[in-house]
Amino acid sequence: MPVGVLALLALALGGGWWLVRRRSPLAAARGPAWNCGFIDPPPHLPFGDPLTQPGAAGIAQPLRRMLGEPLLRARESLDMPRPGETRAGRYDSGFEDPSLALVVAPAAALRDRIAATAERLRDLTIRHLLSLGFGTLVGLLALLAWLERR
Repeated sequence: MPVGVLALLALALGGGWWLVRRRSPLAAARGPAWNCGFIDPPPHLPFGDPLTQPGAAGIAQPLRRMLGEPLLRARESLDMPRPGETRAGRYDSGFEDPSLALVVAPAAALRDRIAATAERLRDLTIRHLLSLGFGTLVGLLALLAWLERR
């Protein structure tokens, strides 16, 4: 019985191979194996033509599609012109980082409050500015003396 199963398996594999060879296109385009199908670059471009090199957007796109929706609320939109239209197609992508509202927005609000407080220093007279500088110097020297004593 095992010889019969082996013969049927060989017949099925051979028939599948014959069917695939029969239905596939005649010749595939051939190119250098490690050059993405492009010809070798000229000597003045040792790393290849910049247009054929992968860019940051192309490298990030699979990650954005896999992880972007649950983590970063990523979005992509593609606007392709209909056949016969002369306008260019448009691809747009972006994301919204949820940590912006939790981390960056409070830090920006604190920065704005500090800037508004520091903006009031512009209205001080020279007497007030000199007093502020002298008071800061005395405070720093007192802090230094306290740290030395510890």
